[in-house]
Amino acid sequence: MKRLVLVLLFCSLPAQALWWSKKAKKGDLVQVEYKGTLNNGSVFDSNIGTKPFMFKIGAREVLPKFEEAIIGMKLEESKKVFVPAKEAYGIYSQGRIIKVPLTKLPPDIEEGGKVNVKQPSGYLPFPVKKIDGDFAFIDMNHPLADEDLSFEIKLLDIIRKKS
Repeated sequence: MKRLVLVLLFCSLPAQALWWSKKAKKGDLVQVEYKGTLNNGSVFDSNIGTKPFMFKIGAREVLPKFEEAIIGMKLEESKKVFVPAKEAYGIYSQGRIIKVPLTKLPPDIEEGGKVNVKQPSGYLPFPVKKIDGDFAFIDMNHPLADEDLSFEIKLLDIIRKKS
């Protein structure tokens, strides 16, 4: 009798109440484990073996293709996604090498060194390509510009607000 009651109770649960049927959607806060590699197989970023990476789907916190890959994934599901350079960090552009007067930079700046530049996400280091006279030429291209990226992603958790 107990077994029959449990079976009836289980069968009467709505599908969304079952943890294994929950799928990631826009607006969800998700936790993922990932490894990012370049075409040559080298790893450029990974959080495997560390704490999960958390972000909100639709908040534009990650590459659009990365985010799109997670939409529709179930808990514990894994997926591989390829992101071409153009849709990742863009194509390298000589036009993104800027000429800056040395008077606007720290006095110890050196060719081949890096200079921290304020960005919306905080200060990021950019390479000093050349120093010529009173000017430094700073490469503002993303370090992964011109690189196709591949990600192995595993969805660890979906956190939803109770409605």
